[in-house]
Amino acid sequence: MTSLSSAVVGAVVGVVGGVVVGFNVQNLNMHPSGFNVQNAEGKTVEVTANWQFDNTFGDPVPPSFEPGTEIRFFLHADGYKKISICCVYPSCVESFYRCKDEYYNEDREVLLQRHKFQRWRADFEKWGELDDDDFRSFKALLLKNSSRIHLRVKNKNQDYRIYRIGNFSKNDYDNFKKFKNIERELAEGKAGLLNIYARMKKEDTPWWNDIEELLVIQRDRIIGIISHHGAEKIVKIIEDDDQDYRRVDVGIGHQKNIKSGLKVILQDESEIKNGDFVYHSIKTDGEKGVLQLTIGHFIPASEDDKDYWILDVDIDENGNCIEHFKDFIKHQFTRGTHPFHIYDILHYQERKRLKQGTSLLRLGYSLSLNLDG
Repeated sequence: MTSLSSAVVGAVVGVVGGVVVGFNVQNLNMHPSGFNVQNAEGKTVEVTANWQFDNTFGDPVPPSFEPGTEIRFFLHADGYKKISICCVYPSCVESFYRCKDEYYNEDREVLLQRHKFQRWRADFEKWGELDDDDFRSFKALLLKNSSRIHLRVKNKNQDYRIYRIGNFSKNDYDNFKKFKNIERELAEGKAGLLNIYARMKKEDTPWWNDIEELLVIQRDRIIGIISHHGAEKIVKIIEDDDQDYRRVDVGIGHQKNIKSGLKVILQDESEIKNGDFVYHSIKTDGEKGVLQLTIGHFIPASEDDKDYWILDVDIDENGNCIEHFKDFIKHQFTRGTHPFHIYDILHYQERKRLKQGTSLLRLGYSLSLNLDG
């Protein structure tokens, strides 16, 4: 039997995709050459590693292996999900490959996905730093007519807490101090708002410009008043069977979302109960980072009262029906889609769209490890 070298103790430095990356691999004189170890933004991430064969884990003393034995290496990075690469001994130094239950893309990137989102912090650009074309329409909506914004936070028992935020521009956009007890929730809602804005901008139809007033923000959705013209575009997409979108049923949850937005406008709940609603909903095409746009036309009981078109926009991790159903089950325990997951999806999609190594997408915030988390 041939033994792996046990003479090396401590950190082994390997060249990964042309970038020097440190692996604190005890007693293993090898590295995963040929792979880029990156996050969704395309940034190289330093990882630690340990090996596994059957139910034996390598740390600190490796056993002996027969030639031809497949060995799995687990790669760890703080704040990311554990992933693995495989090799056949003794060719591990020059020939690593994809383990059958791991996903790598065609560029042989080992994609690290963020994990335990409480370990991450959103670092937002200041309101004054958003003065360019990228955020012109974003700021225009918040400045024009969005003075009664509410933050909606889902509890683990699937009901909601509602907080009045009011204005969400200028100093109010930057300063969370007056919301001391919900700073984390408000940061997630703000990140979700920026994610949806960025995702809506990718569509050929300028949906964001059809929003007349923003009423509710949540970490995975926004609710607002949409113009009659914007609502008509959604109806026409359904009538024309537009191939870029697909019609979906409007479930009870989305109906409640529409009514939640309407409650910001109409304080009298009896007025809402006595009125009628007509709903329509579409989803964008694609596998990841999918938008669902649901409109509800509120028709009041009295002809003297004003009708409203309410828009509910949410963003999902997965467009595939089976994967989306799995997410739905998971969200019963996790309070819904996390904005930092969408952050990774949007950055990765941008990299692939432009066929470049590092994402240049500007979301209005970045993520860093929260060392106190």
